[in-house]
Amino acid sequence: MAQSMLKSKKMPKEFWAQVVECAVYLSNRSPTRSLGNKTPQQAWTGRKPSIAHLRIFECMAYAHIPDQKCSKLDDKSEKYVFVAYDASSKGYKFYNPVTKKIHYKFLLFLDDRDEPSDIASPSTLLTSPITPQQSTSSSSASSNEGPHGMRSLRDI
Repeated sequence: MAQSMLKSKKMPKEFWAQVVECAVYLSNRSPTRSLGNKTPQQAWTGRKPSIAHLRIFECMAYAHIPDQKCSKLDDKSEKYVFVAYDASSKGYKFYNPVTKKIHYKFLLFLDDRDEPSDIASPSTLLTSPITPQQSTSSSSASSNEGPHGMRSLRDI
């Protein structure tokens, strides 16, 4: 399970420990035939485990930055990537692509629909802002053109 999680999300091998930890956590909460369709955790504790807190592996999360720590034009949240469950508490483990550190957090907005694109390879672990001259699309259109129906500031 861990290898398929690592390969399907195209994560660098440096995250193998968090991937294995997440896979074990999920396996312990998944029913198995050898235990009569009970989960290993249910067989151990006698209680059915809650799965309400489970999240999609490597989904994006955003942590609020208090107003006292940022100015008006600064971002009001930091971007994190979910990498594992914290077994010792009810929190999660998140990777910050900017600081390249794992953090333990409780109160984050998790966006299961959004997948990170900035940790796909070790060379892209630190993202850089896109300048107006750079284009992220691979279309054959000129890189100076904006979105359809938009004019550049030079034309105004």
